[in-house]
Amino acid sequence: MPDYADPHWDRPALIAEAERLRAERDALQAAAERAEAQRTSTQRTIGNMLTKTFVGVDLRKATEEAWAAWERWLSGARGSAWPKGETKHFAGALVARLTRVRSVYVVVGLVPAFIVAVQLVVLVQQNRILDRQNMLMAFEQTTTIRSLLYAEPRGDRWPLPNASVRAQVVQFGEADRRSRGDVVIPALTPLLKDDAGSVAAGALLILRELEPSLRFGKRNLGDAAQLARTDLSLQDLSGLSFARATFEGADLASATLNDVDLTEARLVSTDFDGALLQNATLDAANLTDAVLSNTDLTGASLRGAVLDGTRLLRANLTGVDLRDAELNNADLRGAVLDGVDLAGVKNWSAVASWSRATLRNLRNAPSGFVAAARAGGATVE
Repeated sequence: MPDYADPHWDRPALIAEAERLRAERDALQAAAERAEAQRTSTQRTIGNMLTKTFVGVDLRKATEEAWAAWERWLSGARGSAWPKGETKHFAGALVARLTRVRSVYVVVGLVPAFIVAVQLVVLVQQNRILDRQNMLMAFEQTTTIRSLLYAEPRGDRWPLPNASVRAQVVQFGEADRRSRGDVVIPALTPLLKDDAGSVAAGALLILRELEPSLRFGKRNLGDAAQLARTDLSLQDLSGLSFARATFEGADLASATLNDVDLTEARLVSTDFDGALLQNATLDAANLTDAVLSNTDLTGASLRGAVLDGTRLLRANLTGVDLRDAELNNADLRGAVLDGVDLAGVKNWSAVASWSRATLRNLRNAPSGFVAAARAGGATVE
């Protein structure tokens, strides 16, 4: 076991506990199925019982008595009395039967509805029990996984947890998903905001393995993630959403971040040196003192982004949207600005350096922008 793992963690015991909880869930489901199977039999039994109770033998007796009286009357002399009483009793019994049978139908129709209502109550209680079990399992998993992923910081950065540890958690998560447990992903999600960067970064990479889109239900798990001072250099995070996330002081050098969403992200002093950011969205992101040297930002959107003191040496800004961005003290030495939209760009006159930059096909450049860039050593084509 790695020296940074929780010594009290017992993976076999945890798996056994998970199996026990799933067995309890299966038992509850089997009980619900047995109740469903008994519904038809119960309905038939109660219906027969109610029919006998309400109808009884009154009509049979009244029919026999009326038939005997009519036989006597028909076989007797013409002047014999008509069986008025027996006929009246028969008619009353017949009407009563018809009325009672209708009532029986109503009652019999309500019986299955009552049984269904009871089953719904049982199912609701069962789901609550299962939710509590899943929450408990997720909490236990979160604690266990955190102890596995934790690594001491090295200097001012948090290192990634051991690759074998990450692989172990991924394997366990895949087994959990095959059994339809879906416990590991909810257990990992809170760790994206853990104070320990190694834990947050490890959780991110594991989630990426388990759910490549980093979506769970309707949620983007990367949104508002806390990944400050983490080491994610060389990682492929393309297409993920990290809106409002924090990467302050993180190392993303040479990372692949194409189509990533970093809207309103905090990227202060983040190192993107050599990263691929094609078609990335960094609208309203705070890139103060960030390093974007040698990056490929082709087609990226930095609308309203704060680029105060940002280093963009030799960056490829082809087709970039810089509308309303702030360029105070930005270093653009050797950068290529081709087809850049500059509408509303701010503090462009305070750019730190234009040396060896190349400007062509600029759109909506403010008055004096091109002249200032040329005066600063840029080549305007």
